[in-house]
Amino acid sequence: MACDLSPFLGLKKPYQAALNGDWEAMKSFYDKHPQHVVRPLTIDGLTAFHIAGYSSEGTELLEHLLGLLPPSEISLAISKKSDHDNNVFHEVASTNNVASAKLLITELSQKNLPELKKILEDRNQLGETPLFRAAALGQTKMAKFLAKILVGDLSPHFHRHDSMSILHAAVNRYLVTRAGQDTWNKKGNQWHDMSSPASENAFCFQEFMQHGNSK
Repeated sequence: MACDLSPFLGLKKPYQAALNGDWEAMKSFYDKHPQHVVRPLTIDGLTAFHIAGYSSEGTELLEHLLGLLPPSEISLAISKKSDHDNNVFHEVASTNNVASAKLLITELSQKNLPELKKILEDRNQLGETPLFRAAALGQTKMAKFLAKILVGDLSPHFHRHDSMSILHAAVNRYLVTRAGQDTWNKKGNQWHDMSSPASENAFCFQEFMQHGNSK
């Protein structure tokens, strides 16, 4: 069955720029056509905001795009979902780019604090909140940051639709990361490289365990 490409007419330039990581070209296009800034660029419903969100270097682009919107439309742009039901915060949470997360939180807390809470508690198709997604993907800095922002009871973020827990997801990711990054010191018969992301991830899910046990 042929894919309907009509929704993407006129968006070839920003799409190609996104593929190339050419943020200046994307800025230039949307400066001229701000009415298209929340239109999907990909067949799975990613907008320019989603793309800027999941880029580890996308903070400047994200800030630029937000500046093209009237304040009343910012929360709608950030909460807009892809075909996998990821909002922009889900994409940001898939990275360790805390600067982008801080930018979004600043924008929303200044203009619509209740909407910020709603977006951070929103779930994608798997039932993952942004915090769950960060932990599941091993993004330790992001997970710690979001856990601090989400003051109070974090338990609603601890399970997704299939009942997998945030701890289980973090452990799975930790084991995969450790297998790929730790090296065995045959002489000392010890694991080393304890500054690795794997070790940070271990600390992260230990914190989640402690939080859960304190309830």
